[in-house]
Amino acid sequence: MDLRFDESHVEGIARVLYLQCEMSVREVSQRVRQPEGTIENWIRSGEWDMFRESLSISKKKQLKYLYKALNSVTSRLNATEEPTPKDVELMMKYSAMIKNVDTEHDLSGLIHLGEAFLTWLYKKDEQLSKTVTIEMEAYIKEQKEL
Repeated sequence: MDLRFDESHVEGIARVLYLQCEMSVREVSQRVRQPEGTIENWIRSGEWDMFRESLSISKKKQLKYLYKALNSVTSRLNATEEPTPKDVELMMKYSAMIKNVDTEHDLSGLIHLGEAFLTWLYKKDEQLSKTVTIEMEAYIKEQKEL
């Protein structure tokens, strides 16, 4: 039995390999059996390089910077009697960014663990690993929506 994946599943697997495993375009292309040009298009259209770069900064550092910025706005608000709409907007943005960093990094950990598990499973049962990959991708998409 040969399982066929639709393009969105292949792209999701490619994204995990590129972002979490830090594979080159060529390596991803070989792994998911897609032309390098297709992988490059996915990288460009999905802005994977930007996300890959952000993963290089640790969660702890990102949160430190965001909390520092939020504290700066809070201090400024404490020094005035009336908050400006800009200050309120900044507080909301920083709060949302903090939540996103927590969520994205939790998801990246989940993706990394899932990829390691799928690599292990692939060696034991290739067909089962393909089926589990589909379910894992669905689970990760669902978690992103929460």
